[in-house]
Amino acid sequence: VCLCNDADAALLAECWVGAAARSLEADDCLSVNRVPRPGRADVAHVVMVTLGSGVGVAVRSGGVLLRGSRGLIEGGHSIIQLPSNFCGQRLLCHPGSLPASVAKQDAAKSNVAETCVEPRACGCGQRGCVEAYVSANSVKKRFCEKLTSIRDQNAEAATGQDTGAEFEMPTSTQDIFALASTGGPSLELPAGRHAEAAKQVVAETAAILGAFCVNLCRAYDPELIIFGGGMAEAGEQLLGPVREAFEVQRWNVLPDCARFARASCGAKAGVVGAAANARHLFWP
Repeated sequence: VCLCNDADAALLAECWVGAAARSLEADDCLSVNRVPRPGRADVAHVVMVTLGSGVGVAVRSGGVLLRGSRGLIEGGHSIIQLPSNFCGQRLLCHPGSLPASVAKQDAAKSNVAETCVEPRACGCGQRGCVEAYVSANSVKKRFCEKLTSIRDQNAEAATGQDTGAEFEMPTSTQDIFALASTGGPSLELPAGRHAEAAKQVVAETAAILGAFCVNLCRAYDPELIIFGGGMAEAGEQLLGPVREAFEVQRWNVLPDCARFARASCGAKAGVVGAAANARHLFWP
């Protein structure tokens, strides 16, 4: 019996028959049933980021899956925000206060917040983890918080005349990304407030993921970063803003050549990756 965690399995699947496999024919790029061809080379340096109820990270460097000393590489629990009064110093601003648009470098380099708040609690017991901001559960929670804030700032909502109940609440992160891309009417209407909340959450999520990808590039220097999990089903509605945020925040002393891609193995990634793991261990 051989075991691996879900993120590692997803990465192994993508390296075997998915987005990290090179020399695939166009008609079988998305097939998880394709038998690998002899001599086909896969990407040797790749990072997998899974965005679901949590955030998982798997790393392949030099063609070898990095497992750590105890199999506990958990990049989603990297801390991206310290307490505002850490060591008595005001250090980091709340990621939720990042600029709404990260497409322009001058906007990203501006003073992005006037106030600092405490980092979000994570289920692991830490505070300020990446997962506490950009997992699917966290995105939905932040959307509800944004919507409440927008309603509180709206005069009509403040009088109790409009609760927004007539507008259907998004039930998934895909709904939130779609709502952000389509926009909406005036903030005086429920649809407009939902769209504005979605836009703010998507921009913040992209900014945080962009910064996280910069950190992954500095730590592992990958050729490719693959996004998987349910939230990645948003496709370019997610990857486009993340690429923009990455370009704004990355260093400029050297080029960054990492490509971003969506995972292609879908719901079968865990099973395929487990098979790839066994195949590698028993038939290297």
